[in-house]
Amino acid sequence: MFFVVSIIVSLAAALPIINYVSQLAKDAVLEFNLRQLSKLADIEFIEKGRYPESIENLMASRDVSKFNSGITYRYQVSEDLQEASILGAFSNRSYCWSSTTELIKEVNSAADCED
Repeated sequence: MFFVVSIIVSLAAALPIINYVSQLAKDAVLEFNLRQLSKLADIEFIEKGRYPESIENLMASRDVSKFNSGITYRYQVSEDLQEASILGAFSNRSYCWSSTTELIKEVNSAADCED
């Protein structure tokens, strides 16, 4: 009986650790994908002098299939196609890349991505 109780207590204690490690992995995938998309956007800008009009155009021009990690991406580009930003969101986390800063940062909302 003691053995069964100790197993149940051990499993209950491990759940928060498992959830934390799982969130770290999801964050890592989100940042990695965002970094790859930003590199593709920069290559497009270097080659053509402008950012693509949409994330679909970006992926098609580079022959990239969609990332299938459950992450939602939002791509914004200025009217003159000289500035772009990509927001990646997964559950309660959002990260943003902006061509003006060239940084990937954690943000609270899409509006923060435009700063």
